[in-house]
Amino acid sequence: MRSSSNRCPKPVGGAEMARVLVVDDEPMVRDLSCSVLTQAGHTAVGADTVAHAERELCDSPYDAILCDVNLTDRVGTVLLDHQSVARNQTAVVVMSGSAGLPVAMDVIHRGAYDFVAKPLAPGEIVECVDSALRKRDDRLRESARKAELERLVRDRTEELTRALHTTERAYDATIEALGAALDLRDTETQQHCLNVAEISLRIARAHGIDDATTLRDLRWGALLHDIGKIGIPDSILRKPGPLTAEERLIVNTHPMLGYRMISAVSFLGGASDVIRHHHERYDGSGYPDGLSGTGIPITARVFSIADTVDVLTTGRVYQAARSDAQVRAEIERCSGSHFDPDIVRSFVAAFGREERTSHERT
Repeated sequence: MRSSSNRCPKPVGGAEMARVLVVDDEPMVRDLSCSVLTQAGHTAVGADTVAHAERELCDSPYDAILCDVNLTDRVGTVLLDHQSVARNQTAVVVMSGSAGLPVAMDVIHRGAYDFVAKPLAPGEIVECVDSALRKRDDRLRESARKAELERLVRDRTEELTRALHTTERAYDATIEALGAALDLRDTETQQHCLNVAEISLRIARAHGIDDATTLRDLRWGALLHDIGKIGIPDSILRKPGPLTAEERLIVNTHPMLGYRMISAVSFLGGASDVIRHHHERYDGSGYPDGLSGTGIPITARVFSIADTVDVLTTGRVYQAARSDAQVRAEIERCSGSHFDPDIVRSFVAAFGREERTSHERT
């Protein structure tokens, strides 16, 4: 808040020529203000009411407004609500010969650049308008700088997102290639990996898992869950008959073999939970770590159901494929022993709906 003085007009101090709207219902004050502002290099236009000022603001852009509080039609502070003022395009200086500190604080809070007490000396008229214009210009530059920074951040984020998508597509191709390598050792494995990856995602979403990273790690883990079998001798992996107890122990090392194989690959860190723990059982009777309950990573708990579903649905050399109803009954039978009961319920609810929908279509 400023108080007036009897100083003479000062040269314009850094403010460029601007359009200024002077709003005052006292002709002498209005004409004097326009005159000194014009002498200082500005273009000044007078208005005697708020309605007159609003028409001027609609017709032409103004850089600054110098307005009195008490006008004949309304209070001059309503001009603070004009859209050009709200966008910091127009700097407002409020003046009054009677209003006190509470009014001054209110108008500053509402966006006025200054509040000055009347009567104003010619020099102060120029000084307060020029100061408001400089503040306005500083704010506009700051807004432009902020907008440019936001644009740069947005553009960079979009670039990084595109790069990430490209990288993840490359990762996907790499992982599927690794999965295809299993087909050289076990002719059933590759299609099983593709099937179980799809089933795992369906079960996860039915269970309410929607985090993109978790779903990605689940898919990658499903595709590579048996990657450790690359380290199992052909004589055991391709053996046509039953395995001996010793051979079964060797086969059971494949989760840890796979885990060690991918442990140095940083982007597969999340997928390693499925690779290492896909043979754990909910009751703790699984391997390799004997984990139980929620101590088993949730992606591995989801996968174990999907793995069994695909094996039972597609069948193997040693067993015929089962119907959907038989598969569902088997999953429910093993709830609490092999599988997480909560995830089993999600599986039964979701896949039961799919079965009903399929029957209705046929």
